[in-house]
Amino acid sequence: MDYLASMVKENYAAHGYGSFFILSTMDRNYRTDMSREEALELLRTCIKEVQSRFIVNLNAFSVKVIDKDGITEMPEIPGRGTVHKDVPREAIHPELVARS
Repeated sequence: MDYLASMVKENYAAHGYGSFFILSTMDRNYRTDMSREEALELLRTCIKEVQSRFIVNLNAFSVKVIDKDGITEMPEIPGRGTVHKDVPREAIHPELVARS
């Protein structure tokens, strides 16, 4: 379901401005028989693509797997975002803290 509440059955989806940069990567690399690790690697590739082309740099990307067993929260993928000086240290992804 997208932000306009339209719903279409798809194997994958991307929303927002970042989708303009990653849908071609998904078109080229997505396979229906991917393992979970292969899918996470594709997600990392998409994140790298967004980070190289988009002006917004996030601190971390939340990852959730939705399958027949329900919703599984996966470890965050750290971003390379810059952090404003007023952001509380505990809100910053640990790998970004280590780089500063």
